Amino acid sequence: MSDIRITNSPDEAWEWLETHLPHETMAFLAPAYMLAKKFHQGKTRFCKPEAEPPPYVVHPLRVARIMAEEWGYTEPNALATALLHDSFDDTLITERSEAENELRGVMGSEVFEAVHLLTKPYLPITHLTDIRFERDARYFKVLFEAQKWVRVVKLADRTDNLRDAAQWGEIDIWERYSRDTIGWHLYLARNTSPIAEIALFKALIDGERLLRGRAPVWADGRLIDPLAANLIPEKMAREYGIVGMALQGDILVIGIRRRTTLNHQDSVKEALLNIGDAAYTQLHLLGISEEALQDAHSARLFGS
Repeated sequence: MSDIRITNSPDEAWEWLETHLPHETMAFLAPAYMLAKKFHQGKTRFCKPEAEPPPYVVHPLRVARIMAEEWGYTEPNALATALLHDSFDDTLITERSEAENELRGVMGSEVFEAVHLLTKPYLPITHLTDIRFERDARYFKVLFEAQKWVRVVKLADRTDNLRDAAQWGEIDIWERYSRDTIGWHLYLARNTSPIAEIALFKALIDGERLLRGRAPVWADGRLIDPLAANLIPEKMAREYGIVGMALQGDILVIGIRRRTTLNHQDSVKEALLNIGDAAYTQLHLLGISEEALQDAHSARLFGS
């Protein structure tokens, strides 16, 4: 995990940007950074219980640095949006319009519209799971239609969140982040930027290795739903050609290469149902063609 950069010093992160970006770019980013500090004043990021919580502004700074340092993406509007992408999160509705007007006035309409696109709509404090799913589906549909640089900001944001969550070490939070990433962000990355897809994939693997001591990645290099990852031994998954799993209640849904014969599928079912202390009582096999594997993320085979 030594290659994962978790810089909790705003000064250090800003100094890196100043050292490596052109002067005119930094002149454009300076007011964005001032706004970010204002909007996030008094807020902190999550961290390990024994550590002092870092100021929240380190997160947008790290997002900008991921884009510039790791992905070579230095377009000024994109970096400014990275610094401001969480500006409206957790903002009281009564204060939202004031913050929006200030951001638009200081940074212009293009950055404002990008930040607006990247801000998820409010959910009530108590809500049903399907309401969250519908909200996220609408949100990502809009993102798919957004300009590429807006999508890149979203993917850098998720990359930093995954790295941070892994270092934090709370398994419940990690599982939620990783499931969302598998279900939404990886497919967005596949249609946006190869380097972003690789970064997300690597962050998922690194987090699983750090928190569970193994990664749910098998022969074909595809990711398995983390909730289902430890249910089936890796050797068995390789032997039977399993290419994806998702745990839905007490039903384990398994994607298996279609070239597997019907008789072989029967033996797969028998073997998997006989695993001791399984967290599922029903098994559903899906025959997956090689062509369909390319679209597996759009069908959410690897996550809900």
